[in-house]
Amino acid sequence: MTTDTIDNFIETEIQSGRYKNREELVTEALRQMIERENELDFLADHMSKAAEEVRYGCGQPLTFETIQEYVRRERAENTNATS
Repeated sequence: MTTDTIDNFIETEIQSGRYKNREELVTEALRQMIERENELDFLADHMSKAAEEVRYGCGQPLTFETIQEYVRRERAENTNATS
């Protein structure tokens, strides 16, 4: 991705009214990156714990649906905590 492509994207987003300025857009982009990293850390931690539980016969295997539910629940808890 070139600098021109990024600049054009930023300008298009600002002109659309979605963001007031570059700072607002960058702040939102960073917020989303941090949220995604937190979700990945959360999933990695829970998957590791679940794998240990399954290995020792005291847990249930995770499915894609179960993982999605964990993420939904965490998001809801985080949203409620910040409200």
